[in-house]
Formats: sequence, C-alpha cells, structure tokens
Amino acid sequence: MTESNSSAFDSALPSPVDLDRVRGIFHTLPYHFELGSDRLTVSQDQHFSTVYFGEESSLCLIVLSQIRIPLDMFTINELARAITLWNAEYLGAAALLNMADDGAIEVRFRCSLNVEEGLTTAQLEKFLAGALAATEMAVDFMVERFSDLAIAGSGSDQLRDIQDEILRTQEIPGLLVPMSFSAEDDKLDEFDFEFADGDPDANPDADPDDDSYSDEYEDYLQEDELMEAEHHVDEVTIEKVNEVLAEKGIVHTSWDEQFLGAWINEIFIAFVLDNGPTLVIKGDWDPGLDPTRDFMKVFMTCNQHNERALLTKAFCHENGDGLQVRVEFSIAVGEGLSKAQLERNVDLAIHHILTSIDALSREITGNTAVNWPEDF
Repeated sequence: MTESNSSAFDSALPSPVDLDRVRGIFHTLPYHFELGSDRLTVSQDQHFSTVYFGEESSLCLIVLSQIRIPLDMFTINELARAITLWNAEYLGAAALLNMADDGAIEVRFRCSLNVEEGLTTAQLEKFLAGALAATEMAVDFMVERFSDLAIAGSGSDQLRDIQDEILRTQEIPGLLVPMSFSAEDDKLDEFDFEFADGDPDANPDADPDDDSYSDEYEDYLQEDELMEAEHHVDEVTIEKVNEVLAEKGIVHTSWDEQFLGAWINEIFIAFVLDNGPTLVIKGDWDPGLDPTRDFMKVFMTCNQHNERALLTKAFCHENGDGLQVRVEFSIAVGEGLSKAQLERNVDLAIHHILTSIDALSREITGNTAVNWPEDF
C-alpha cells in the first residue's frame, strides 16, 4: 500500500488473470475446491459452483452455481416470482432457472466480471469472495421459500459426490482457457522491451555520442508514466464516470454524488454508486404491459437472456405504467478501478444494455425500443 490519496487500494497495477491466479486466491478463502485444466469447482452442501472463463465482447471470469436439488414443473410460476424478486432487490448474483431434459427445473446463479484489462490481487479476491458469498445468500433465499430445494436424508452424500464428479468434466458452452502467465515471463518481457527501446546502460554497443539512444529511452520513460497513470487504481466516483461519458459525447440529464442519468439512443441509463460500494449501470424500458397477464411471457424472455448473457441480468418489475423491463450491469468498486478498467466497463455496460433491450423488446413486442443511428 502507498501513502498517497489511493492508500486504500492495491499499489500494484492490474495484471492478466488466469486459472493459476484464481487458484492462488482460493488458497486464501475458506472453501474446498478442485482445480481442473479448464475450470475450478467448489462443492458446498446445498449447491455447487464452477469458476471458469468465457467471452462476451471481452474476456470474463464467471462463477456459475446451481442448487443441487431441482424443483417440479408445477412450481414454475411461484419460482418465477421469487427469481424476479431476487434479481430486482439484490446485487451480485443473477438468478435464473434452467429447464432440464427430464422436465425438472434447476435453479442457477451467475456472477461475472470483465477481466480484459487485468485485475489487482485485491480486486480478484474481492470478486471471488463476493461472488461466493452472494451465491450462498441467494441459495438461502430460495431454500427458505422452497423447502423441496434442501438436500437432506440418506443418500445425500452419495448424490453430492456424483454431482461433483460430473461437474469436473461437464461441457460448458463458451468456456475459454486463457493463456497462462507467470512472473518470470513478465520479467523477461520487460527486460527485452527496455533493451529494444535503447537504454544506453543496457546496450553495451551503444554509441555514447549518439543522442538517439537517450532520446528513445526518454520516450520510453514517458510512455511508461502514461501507461502507469492509465492503469493506476483509484477510487471510483460519479464525477469520474461523468468524465468518461463526456469523452464519448454523452451529456447527463441528472447528477449528484451517488447518481447520474443520461438518455442514450432513447433509453434512460442510470449510473449509481450503491452499497458495497458497487457501480450499478441500468437501463429501463417501459413496454406498458399488463403485470398479471404478461408477467410470465416477459419473465421467460428475461430468463432466456440471463441464460445466454454473462455481464448483465434482465428482469421485470411493476411501476405506475405497468410492467417495466430493466437490464443491469454491476461491478464491485470497493477496491477501486483504473481509468482503463472504468472506461472499458462503462463501454461494455452501455453496449450490452442497449443490445439487450433491443433484443428483449423485439422478442416481446416485435419492435425495438432502441433508436439506433442509421449507420449502426
């Protein structure tokens, strides 16, 4: 840690994330885990989790969990209401249902994070610990409402063992295995890069009277300072979010210390610093549908989105105009973000919120709610 304005944050710059780094974090967490060649699995009494990498416009780290016991089909209406309530009221884990081949209903939870710009150790630990804790809370939420989800009695241990064994090799759509990184590789690349940029002390063949070497080295130092500033981790504020939006030509219509709102392609998108702190970016669409008649149609459409998506969750809720659809993107910012991380996450949020509302509105009403530019 440093003694500067950012003393509360990891002093190291964000670095690439791979399974080795994920494993290292899990050694510090109070969970039993198994490391495979392309995933890490976590076994718990009522549910199991898979930690893996995927892609949705960027490299993502995903924690996908499932309650061990499924529900019968006749519970789907009540379960839909419970999932909608969870998604509307709680951050961290998106709840969804999956229809199994035998007609049973599996209850799942997803937590994801963009890692394209790398993470500090503190950021990575915060995400993994937070994802597992949020999932435990979500499991308890569902088990309290549906007692049939609880696993108990004779045969429970055998069922857990069978499920955990399947989990280690089960096919995961979109699973990626990122390149493995090591400290030794980073040091070697750094050495080669500095030599190639003409450090006269590193190059014994350099002509001491040739100013080009020192000039190139000065350029390298300046570039290094700019890169460090771009990736330096600092506190996230609404003012910094506004600066990112202003660089994109987006003008806010409302703003205070915790909230910023802007109309983007005729969709109102709010940027909120919530508890945690968490940066929540959410877009709303008012289709004016009947809350009773149209709920299940809208729920199932949102659930299909949540099954496919990684970085957003969609859900419906009621307001004075009827049934409203919301798409949310959230990221924990208690460990700060670099300028590059903040810019990339804002870009991803706006892109996925608009494209999600576009797809949802076309599916539900046959027309898009997004006013796309003609050259889009």
